[in-house]
Amino acid sequence: PERGVYRTSDGGRTWKKVLYKDENTGAIDLAYDPDDSQTVYAALWNTRRVAWSQYAPNNGPGGGLYKSRDGGLTWKQLQGNGLPDGIWGRSGVAVGAGTRGQRVYTLIDAGSPGLYRSDDGGETWKLTNTDPRIRSRAWYFSGITVDPKNPDVIYSSNVSLYRSSDGGRNFKTIRGAPGGDDYHILWIDPEEPRRMISGGDQGAIITLNGGRTWSTWFNQPTAQFYHVAVDNQFPYHVYGAQQDSGTAAVKSRSDYGSITYRDWQPIGAGESGYIQPDPVNPDIVYGGSTGGETFRFNQRTGQVQDVTPTPPSPASAKYRYPWTTALAFAPQAPHALYQGSQFLFKTINGGASWTTISPDLTVPKG
Repeated sequence: PERGVYRTSDGGRTWKKVLYKDENTGAIDLAYDPDDSQTVYAALWNTRRVAWSQYAPNNGPGGGLYKSRDGGLTWKQLQGNGLPDGIWGRSGVAVGAGTRGQRVYTLIDAGSPGLYRSDDGGETWKLTNTDPRIRSRAWYFSGITVDPKNPDVIYSSNVSLYRSSDGGRNFKTIRGAPGGDDYHILWIDPEEPRRMISGGDQGAIITLNGGRTWSTWFNQPTAQFYHVAVDNQFPYHVYGAQQDSGTAAVKSRSDYGSITYRDWQPIGAGESGYIQPDPVNPDIVYGGSTGGETFRFNQRTGQVQDVTPTPPSPASAKYRYPWTTALAFAPQAPHALYQGSQFLFKTINGGASWTTISPDLTVPKG
């Protein structure tokens, strides 16, 4: 019931809920008309992400696009007139400056997914672009940003950063890997649109020339670590997996006076899992990744082995894994390693073979 759109009229000291659909539907994006801040759009999304859903969550009825003409006090849902019917997934919305509120864009994940454009303030809509690049993983992105000086120039932040210079009809890539993955948000200087800041999983990058060149995110000590583990060496090492940046092992003290880039290294696993150093042999480190993948890494030789307990697809479809797969060592000898889906797996030979030691733990008794 806490979902919905809230409004403050005293600088954030107090808030009032002004748009509410139901307990399953929340607000995912807001945009106001730069020429008239009383005109506000809200995108609602009904979604649930179950524990074993690695990627797209489940969408339900109730999502859609709403418009307010009185600063968010009252709202009207925009339906039909070119907008898709049926269940909506995540959507983003933006309004072009200098158009008196007439130019509106919305990127919709629905039965006919794509970029929709209105030239009459949301009264009628046209499907302008179905480029799969700008709507891939729509549940994760779906952001639209309009150039504050030119409503025909719009940007879509996704696995790369895309730009259209013709009102959304065509897009081209202006930034991608290397240099960051998963571009989530874009800020454009309202006075100098060539100056932009893009925020991604690794940090922020800046352009001063409209995207021809960008600064690096390697100048920022930013990372998204899932879990932390330590081994029994001296000095001990700290381990972790980073979103979209691989794994890292960092010494707890250094021969160089301070801990620097010389004192860390990747250790061979994926981005989202637990890291578990072998309790007996710190040269051996185990790490997970998405879909239950498990890897054994030898720091001395640099060798990586896939020791995932479940068979590859399609047989693995029967196993349900969360994004971050549980992985743990037993503290007592022989230090069995455990890994979990809806079943619990055990190995005592470094992942060469695994035994299923539990029933389906997600099935309630009785």
